[in-house]
Amino acid sequence: MPRKVLIDRNREQCFHVISRVVERRHAFGEREKYQFVRMMKQFEKFSGVKVYSYCVMSNHFHLMVSVPASPKKVSNEEVLKRMGYIYTAERMEAYEAELNYWKENKQETLIAEFYERMRRRMFCLSTFVKDLKQKYTRWFNSEHERKGTLWEERFKCVLMEGKENYLITLFKYIELNPIRAKIVPKPGEYKWTLFSEALDGNTEAQKVLGDLFKPYCHSKWEILKNYITEKLFDEIRHSEISDTEQANTTASNVVNSGRESEFQLRIRQLTEGFVIGSKEFIGEFFEMKKTQLHSSRKKLCSPFLTGSSSGFYSYRDLGKG
Repeated sequence: MPRKVLIDRNREQCFHVISRVVERRHAFGEREKYQFVRMMKQFEKFSGVKVYSYCVMSNHFHLMVSVPASPKKVSNEEVLKRMGYIYTAERMEAYEAELNYWKENKQETLIAEFYERMRRRMFCLSTFVKDLKQKYTRWFNSEHERKGTLWEERFKCVLMEGKENYLITLFKYIELNPIRAKIVPKPGEYKWTLFSEALDGNTEAQKVLGDLFKPYCHSKWEILKNYITEKLFDEIRHSEISDTEQANTTASNVVNSGRESEFQLRIRQLTEGFVIGSKEFIGEFFEMKKTQLHSSRKKLCSPFLTGSSSGFYSYRDLGKG
């Protein structure tokens, strides 16, 4: 599905974003992960996109983001403030000198065009991810004396219904990536996730999780921390990652039989389902976008399988096998 069909800048939307390093190379070491997260937070402040969860692995990353509707007006002063999050002091001085020169010479059109270019970069998922990946690539190539693209393809995104039950399911999927990869045994032990940041005392990360889990748990961090930890362990206990031998056996059976397990299919729906949510949410999406979508579909959406995905539907019918 073309990304432009999924993205609607006139309404708030939530997405699962995935992007992989070219040829699946293990390009992210500890220093590289640190730089990526630092840049992600810079563009988060600039763009207005809110990151509810992230996980940076050795050859790919996952984000869960909320993108507000584009506001009718962002003041010039606010634009300059946001630019300060992504540009150096020297670059900002150069921009401001140029703006002052235009102002002195009554070049109002050039000033208006400058601010409008910056505003178009805000509150937009595609621009947020593109800017982040481009800046990181420039840094990575400089550090490692290389040239060319770093990323396998344009990023993949899945539109998620913005209700807490859907977002928390995605949050658990993202946070448990290092455990599925058998990098760490317990939730929060892998450094490069939002939950791990919160456990390390980052108050901004704690606030984000407080907002996400607010309908289910008290916002006091000590209570919230225990609640999230228990929910992550529940997910482990009720999935095939709870027992290494069982998981390996299941994976072997899938390969031999050519079928996917229920757990694996549920994971694939979260990464390839196009649109995830209730029947009503997917129906509303279809009504808004039907002129841009295939009209020959026999059914509007397909249910997830059992367990914690009860009541979840996917626009894309991945099926079994």
